[in-house]
Order: sequence, then C-alpha cells, then structure tokens
Amino acid sequence: MLHTSISRFSCSSLWRALSNAREILLSNLAWSLGNGISDNILSDVWVLALGLLCDFSQVLPVTISQISFASILNDHGEWDISKLSLAFTADAIPYILGVKPPDPHAGPDMCVWRWTDHHDFELKSAYYRRTQSAL
Repeated sequence: MLHTSISRFSCSSLWRALSNAREILLSNLAWSLGNGISDNILSDVWVLALGLLCDFSQVLPVTISQISFASILNDHGEWDISKLSLAFTADAIPYILGVKPPDPHAGPDMCVWRWTDHHDFELKSAYYRRTQSAL
C-alpha cells in the first residue's frame, strides 16, 4: 500500500522535488484491465476518459465495497448494461462500454501512464502535466 504523502517538514530540496514528482506520478496513473483482480472499480482509474468512477456512482456508500467486476458482467463475461445502469450514472456507461471487460484468463491488471497513446511513462508528458496543473 502506498502512503498518501512522503513529504516531510524539514527535508532537503531533493526530497521535496521527489515528493512533488511522486504526487504527479500517482495522480496520472491508470489501470489497464487484465483479469480485473487487483483493480478497485470506484477508487482506481480504469476508464481513462472519466477518471475515478466514484464520481459517477449511483450506489449507496455502504454498498460500494460490494461492487466488483464480476457483479457488473453478464454470464458471457461482457458488460451487463442493466447492472451498469444500477451502479453508475447514464453519462458514464458509454465510456465503460468502451473498455474491454476483464477476462479471468488474461494476465494481471497493469499500471499505465494516462497521457501517452502507448501508455508508457514519458518525462516530457509528466512535465507538461505538471506545468498545466500549476496554471
């Protein structure tokens, strides 16, 4: 589990820079679904165009932990639109349908960089994201 912050009050300028870089990195990572085991549907970014799906959830907070990928797939391993409609807002569903559903036979979920077409981290895109967020 990653700590939410690594910054310290009395630290070197190098450590402060690393702390800032860590925040940029964490806020711009996403998950590419494989088998869907390691992703959290609401608190991990796996629909790149939307970000966190907790902002699009229609379920009560007490039932959020009960949402799993298996609970929103049909018997054929495809997205079940009626189940999605119960869990998410109507504007989120087309984006979810655009993501390939998890496959139990696929490899593990992979962490990817959101801002390049090939989803590999590039310093140039991280710098761009940092300068844009500072504006």
